[in-house]
Amino acid sequence: MDAGDALTKGAQIAVAFAGLTAVVFVRRGAVVHAWPKADKFRLMLLLTTSILPFALCLLGLLLLGVGITETAVWRWCSGIAAVLFFTGSLLYSRTFLGISKRELRKVEASRLVYWTFSALGIALGLLQIYNAAALGKFWPVFTFIVASLLVSIVQFLRLILTRSVQLQ
Repeated sequence: MDAGDALTKGAQIAVAFAGLTAVVFVRRGAVVHAWPKADKFRLMLLLTTSILPFALCLLGLLLLGVGITETAVWRWCSGIAAVLFFTGSLLYSRTFLGISKRELRKVEASRLVYWTFSALGIALGLLQIYNAAALGKFWPVFTFIVASLLVSIVQFLRLILTRSVQLQ
């Protein structure tokens, strides 16, 4: 499979998760403003881990289409992925730390899960920096996209399986 095909399939999967998120949002028994902070946080993570890979796939396809070298395409994608990831991580960490342990237990959330995914993200973010600076290969970009989609799957399952806000 070439990079363009892989990016196209990645974009399709990311859009599917964003759509599933909308279905969960509509089916929840309360408006999002009434959700517990931890569930709102899960929703933000789910949207981010769906939209970021989608945007990276589209960016990769766009850059491939304008005729610059593939090495430059993957360096640009990795650089942008690293900047977006680390900026988002700072914002999300501050939000997550503002959620009390009591509330996390109430909605069956886990600091261990969050920090485990954060550590994975940091490793992948550093790989993106290395790819942008030296490597210039497709596989680190696609690894970041796939890992984001896997985190999206986990967040989706945690969001629909939680007992904190019941379905109608």
